[in-house]
Amino acid sequence: MANTTVGPTIQFDGTKKLINIISVSCDGATAEVIPFVDVSALTANAVGQACTQVALNKIWYSVSTGQGAVPTAANVGGPIELLWNTSGNANTGGQLAMGLAYDNSFDMSTIGGLRNPLVLASANNNGDVLVNITASVNDGSDCTLICEWLKYYNNY
Repeated sequence: MANTTVGPTIQFDGTKKLINIISVSCDGATAEVIPFVDVSALTANAVGQACTQVALNKIWYSVSTGQGAVPTAANVGGPIELLWNTSGNANTGGQLAMGLAYDNSFDMSTIGGLRNPLVLASANNNGDVLVNITASVNDGSDCTLICEWLKYYNNY
């Protein structure tokens, strides 16, 4: 059996912001890296510049533990990881941006969003964001991420 993924689905792609969502039902055995934000596919700004990176402005997420298990430190149903893509167009891995477990929300708008520090440091960093489903996620776990991103049209 494999993980079942719905999305990522773009809810809004404006000049300054992107809102997208992804849901994954996990099989408990399949590790998987899923493209979450492809900056090259986003809408350009008013003067035609392509988006080169995004910054995580706000996130709402839920990671269940599956099979009715009670969450403990040893059984959190995860973690699910948000990664800054450092593998170019291969979408095979990256640098950890944020580990996600249980359910929570974060608002980083007061600091201008969580930005990728590696955009200028790596030739393979294309500004994309990945979701890493680890093999340690329990069978039956459901993961949902809703993200608001700030769009940037130059690297800094």
